[in-house]
This record gives sequence, structure tokens and C-alpha cells, in this order.
Amino acid sequence: MNSLQIKCFLEVARHGNFSSAAKFLFISQPSVSRNIQELEKEWNVTLFIRKWGSATLTEAGNIMYDYYSAMESEYKKVLAKAQHAHTHYNGSVSIDLVHGQMLNSIIREAIRDMNKRWPGTELRIERHDYDEIRERLIKKEVDIAEIPRDAISFKDEKTLAYCKYETYLVIPDSSPYAYKKDLTIEAFLEETLIAVDKNNGEPDEFELLWARECAKHGIEPKIRKVSDIKQQEILVELGEGVSVCNINHMLTNSPHTKFVLLNELYPLPFVLVWNKTNTNPNIKKFLECVNANPEMVI
Repeated sequence: MNSLQIKCFLEVARHGNFSSAAKFLFISQPSVSRNIQELEKEWNVTLFIRKWGSATLTEAGNIMYDYYSAMESEYKKVLAKAQHAHTHYNGSVSIDLVHGQMLNSIIREAIRDMNKRWPGTELRIERHDYDEIRERLIKKEVDIAEIPRDAISFKDEKTLAYCKYETYLVIPDSSPYAYKKDLTIEAFLEETLIAVDKNNGEPDEFELLWARECAKHGIEPKIRKVSDIKQQEILVELGEGVSVCNINHMLTNSPHTKFVLLNELYPLPFVLVWNKTNTNPNIKKFLECVNANPEMVI
């Protein structure tokens, strides 16, 4: 057992398939499969149920995932303390992205600019679900988060509108519409819309749009809520329905889905959000490095 094998195991569990985990780790899919097989042989357990390109944790896999994900979290905390003690340290700023989101060009440039202007500042980036990000912001366990506008809210939130993401309908590559052009939303209204539950009790903008379009055409809307983006991705790949996704999402890398640009969909505004009671001075420094353009569509 080695650290790469554990990383492969954790990322396959988080992404729900071997291909997405390989892209996330910047290694080949066969390498991920080989590392998982070696772990299963060493531990003498089956970690995943492999079916139609997806990988679902077995009961034994869930036990090992809980243990090693907790160990990974503790390792990061201990490592941060050690690095703090070892290097000249200018503090830190932590950024949360929603599971599945990639770093866009604005954030990457802000990170480079901050490294130039305030060298020695540690930047940490993690991915979490919406409810986790909200709690982390409230508890000041994270400094800044990038989320869709109005996705979460809390008492002391402050936001900076900084860009929009082009929005697409994501369909399985087995769909008869996968390779057709000039489609409208009407072609898909009989499908189930698979949406992530943001735990705020309210439908998001695209769920409301879907319901309106269905009503317009006399169709009863079918909307299925799932707990996280990983489930959403798997269900679309399996042909259980369709979803709405922005262009900066890891789902764009899936070989089993296709993106359809529809006139009825519109770019989704994203914001940077932070807790105004968080006194970390590096929040202000990082925001100064962000070249915000609320009307720019990525």
C-alpha cells in the first residue's frame, strides 16, 4: 500500500468512476484501475461495484473510505502546521469550490497575482457540497467560496459578483439527440431533470425554468433531487435523466455525456462569498487580486 493507491481509492469514491478520477489525478485510467486492484488484493476486500462505467463503494469500501478520508483530513492539518513552522509564513487564505467545479481563469490569475504581491501566503483549495460550504463559512473554517449566485445564504455573508458561466443541458451519449444540432428544450421535457439538492428548501433557477417550460407544453415536470454532484453525474451517464451544468464543471470531461447548448438556458452568475466577521486579512488581499467582471461569460 502506498500514498498513490490511497489517492486513487479516495478519488474514485468521490467521482464515481475511474475515468474522472484519472483526469483529476492527471494519470491514466489503467493506472488508477491497477492501483485499486492492488489495494483490493492487499486488503482482501472488494472496494467497488463496477457497472456501466460507474464505480460504487461496497460496504467494505465505505468503511475504508471513512477511515482514509478522515486520515487525509488530519494529515493536511498536521502538514500545514509543519510547513508553518518550517517556512517564512504570511498567513493563509482558503477557498472552497463546489464538488465538480474546476478553477477558472479569474481565480488562477488571482492566485498568481497574490503569490507575486504577498509571497509566503499559503493558498488552500478544497471542494465540498453546498451545505458543507455554508457551514464552513459560518464556522470560519474556510475564508472564501465560489458558488452560483443565491445557492446558499447565511446571516453574515458578503458577496462579490465576478463572472458568469455558460450553461448547457447535459445528456447521456446514448440519447438520440446526442449528435443533433439546433435543438430546443422542448425535445427533452419528457426526461427527468436530475438536480442537486442544495438543502435550502428552494428550487434553483433552472428547476423553475424546467417547470415553466413543461407547463407551457402541457407536460408534468419530472425532477429528481440527489444529494451531490457525484450522484448527478452517475445518473446522467446511466441514462436516468438529464441535468443542467456549467462549462467549468468536471462533467465536461466525462466520455459518456454530451453538452447541448439551448437558447432557453442562460449564463449562470457566480459569486465569491465570505463571512464578514472573518478577520483574516488575507481575504481582502485575495479579493484585491480578483479581476471581477460580472458580465463576462466563461
